[in-house]
Amino acid sequence: MIRISANVERLIVEQAALIAAQMNSIARSARSEEDVRHECNKLIEDFLQKAGLQIKGRHEYGLAGGRVDSKYAGMAL
Repeated sequence: MIRISANVERLIVEQAALIAAQMNSIARSARSEEDVRHECNKLIEDFLQKAGLQIKGRHEYGLAGGRVDSKYAGMAL
């Protein structure tokens, strides 16, 4: 289990609306699902860096008879 510090929780509060707006903008201008996923993964990686978290994303793999586009720690996207 990942333990989140108060500083990371504060960063989440500060960044959540901005990241959501950026994701909406990405979705509106994307030409494919792949475009959305690629650009949103960059936002997630940027947030993880700002938060000082070392969580590696795992992308495009099979799981339980299906496929996972991207997974960060216990959160699949």
